[in-house]
Amino acid sequence: MKKFPVALLAIAAGLASCQKLDVTNPNAPTLDATLDNPQNVELTASSSFKYLWAQLQNDDPRQGVTMFPGVPLSGLADEAVYGTTTAQFNDVAGRPRLPFDNSFAGSWTTRMPMANYYTAINGCADVIRAVQIGDIKIGTISPQFPQGSHSQRAKWFCKFIEGAGTVMLGILYDKALLVHDDIPFDQTNIYSTDERPPAEVIAWGIKLLQEAIDSAKVTCGSTPAAPCVPLDPTPTTWVNGFSYSNADIIKLASSFKARALMYGIRTDADFTAASSGGYWDKIIAYVDSGITSSIGGAAFSQVNGLVSQADNTIRGARTFTYAIVSDNAYSGTGTPSTAGGRISQEFLGPGDTTSAYLWWRALSDRDSLLAMKDTTYESPDKRLPRFAQPLTSATATPIAGTGTYFGRLSNIFPVTAQNVPWAQTRYYNKRFQSITNYHLTGVVSTMRPEEMDLLKAEALIRRNGAGDLAAAVTLINKTRVNNGGLPALPASMTRTSLIAGSAAGVGGPACVPRSFRDPTQCGTILDALLWEKRLESSGIESTINWADWRRFGMLRAGSMISLPIHGRELFALGLPYYTYGGTLPGSVGAAGTAYVARGVPGDGSSKAWLY
Repeated sequence: MKKFPVALLAIAAGLASCQKLDVTNPNAPTLDATLDNPQNVELTASSSFKYLWAQLQNDDPRQGVTMFPGVPLSGLADEAVYGTTTAQFNDVAGRPRLPFDNSFAGSWTTRMPMANYYTAINGCADVIRAVQIGDIKIGTISPQFPQGSHSQRAKWFCKFIEGAGTVMLGILYDKALLVHDDIPFDQTNIYSTDERPPAEVIAWGIKLLQEAIDSAKVTCGSTPAAPCVPLDPTPTTWVNGFSYSNADIIKLASSFKARALMYGIRTDADFTAASSGGYWDKIIAYVDSGITSSIGGAAFSQVNGLVSQADNTIRGARTFTYAIVSDNAYSGTGTPSTAGGRISQEFLGPGDTTSAYLWWRALSDRDSLLAMKDTTYESPDKRLPRFAQPLTSATATPIAGTGTYFGRLSNIFPVTAQNVPWAQTRYYNKRFQSITNYHLTGVVSTMRPEEMDLLKAEALIRRNGAGDLAAAVTLINKTRVNNGGLPALPASMTRTSLIAGSAAGVGGPACVPRSFRDPTQCGTILDALLWEKRLESSGIESTINWADWRRFGMLRAGSMISLPIHGRELFALGLPYYTYGGTLPGSVGAAGTAYVARGVPGDGSSKAWLY
């Protein structure tokens, strides 16, 4: 059978539903032919990163489809709401939650992430095969570099892409295939059904990331001698507009390892397993070797983490995460749209110091959807807008110095909109509003230092060794005080002590945030951490807030806990169709489905909340 240039193993089998793969096309180049020269191998490495970046930012270089799965994930995370079923919002995150139709070609929520991450992974697997098995030599060939001066760079860059893409599959899906780059492509079974569970997928991704770290370590001295690894930064065409060094990739790989262990937690059994074997130690160590570290003698090259120059003319260099939560903010002009996404009332509610959130939350918890409507919060957190009271105008101007991340619009969704009144809100993310068309022209970050600080803080809280809580408080206070303008948490906090202040309806300065589980109470150190994580991650990368919400047991009843394999692949491989959502097994609250117990504050029953 003729070999076809299929980079995506996981969906190549899905193509069988449209055509027979054993039909020989005499005009089609073979995979060997497309990767038989150094230029094509480097081009494949560059293209593979673009698929990784695009999917992290909810873009699809292949189909041009956007917003998936960011819109539904942001809905599940109670971060964003839409007036209608834009980008399958209602199909996945509508209220009440219903089973997701995973059977049709346009089920982009489940189809797009797997397609793009596997394109990135398998493109890079092809690069590594070309270098290690095909003996392609990239760059100048010399006695110092007999394999080519840039061959090692292609290897460590692609190992990073393989590892990061695999980790993201393990975080998102209920199962996935493992890609082996040490097996020749013509010996690969593209019809494999050997999907592995999330823990194994994540472990495989961590292995690949470690291989990236090991292969990127510079070993060449001032006079290189074979075999040694040179300092060899990437061209600015690989990550659009930016060059990343060996040390940068080492730090990024370590940070993705920290993500992998924390965001992979989705059941109480996962928390139990994490309580032994130095699990929290590993996350702390990975963060300490990541983008916030100076390992290698220098800080990470970009102060805002993993960044790329957005460019609407380049598929794989666009970003749509910010657009999901920033209705009209990314254009900076015009009347605010009522068709785009906005920030949900739930998202900002724990920062409210009035009774408005208590009113809204009580209706929401009872699923009194027809009684819910938009309301306005007051908060000392300067990332939220504050107004002179009493607030009587929809077009009121925020008090100077407030609303640095979030704004309040003058209009609401039309009364005829499908999700009115329960989805009504005037809030939107305005953090990058000063950059016109930020999602298409700005320097966009998808993994920021704040994320790493707060991942480490959570691991310290959960490890709870000598000095750990004080160290966690220091990390939380970095954004709490500097970005939010809130009072610093005291270093003396325990895992069960409450944030100072009064609960709603009680005189005196109010506590921020309130308990996510019971807003009539003040929050604990974990509430403070989650408040910071959610606000700082909004509009950065959709997976973060969803994975956090899932790990803390906060997904609403009927929510899918993981994404299922897309139906077209199931049909092509002869596997039984399945999906999640509503009362189906694999959904929150469904009989026999393992998840994270939320518990009640103070009862000590929640492994996630520790209180």
